[in-house]
Amino acid sequence: MSWLYKKLNITVEGRGRTKPTTSWYRRGSHVMVRAYPHIGWRFVTWSGDVVSVANPTEVIMMATRNVKAIFERILNTITIVIEGSGTVTKSPDTANYIPGTSVVLTATPAVGWRFVSWTIDGVVSTENPKTMVA
Repeated sequence: MSWLYKKLNITVEGRGRTKPTTSWYRRGSHVMVRAYPHIGWRFVTWSGDVVSVANPTEVIMMATRNVKAIFERILNTITIVIEGSGTVTKSPDTANYIPGTSVVLTATPAVGWRFVSWTIDGVVSTENPKTMVA
């Protein structure tokens, strides 16, 4: 009987889910597998016995298949453009931020200059320091 049915083993790396999940299929079956990322994550690739970036992708069940859906966290960046002369510090100061992270921006004008305002996503504010959400 094991020659007639083959097992599809699906695992997940990162945060997401798949359909179908691990199951048995008749030998020779064509099974469409789909990856569903959790909020804040994105599907990257399938690995294992099927290597593909297509979602969904097809698995042909000629033998037992081990497939992994790989997800990665979506990260935001903050780009600072200074008009005039001075510096801006970010706290926390990292290259990438998990969406929803609070970041405090502090403007320090150079000698002879003064801070006027921020424009963050089209909204003008004179608050300094300014807390924003990445």
